[in-house]
Amino acid sequence: RVPKIVLGDTDDVNLSNAETSYAVFMRDVVDYSLRKLSRALTRQLAAEFSSTYIIEHENVIPESEERQLKRLELLKDALTIDEQRKLLGFAKK
Repeated sequence: RVPKIVLGDTDDVNLSNAETSYAVFMRDVVDYSLRKLSRALTRQLAAEFSSTYIIEHENVIPESEERQLKRLELLKDALTIDEQRKLLGFAKK
């Protein structure tokens, strides 16, 4: 159930359905697998070193700029300027 665009097959694929199918594949297959792997590593490997270690993965689906700005608006009073800049991917002044 891999989308055509991931395999490089572009017949009968337009930009809209290609982006959608790619995002769904990344969310339902890749991100799900990474989440399962990180939980397994936390449960088995990290537990050998310390019970406080948690192995996490970065989300493979980039957050939209609009959603990121809304989240930043909610958090702005709790974050320093440098933390806000880091969240947006800007270098520290």
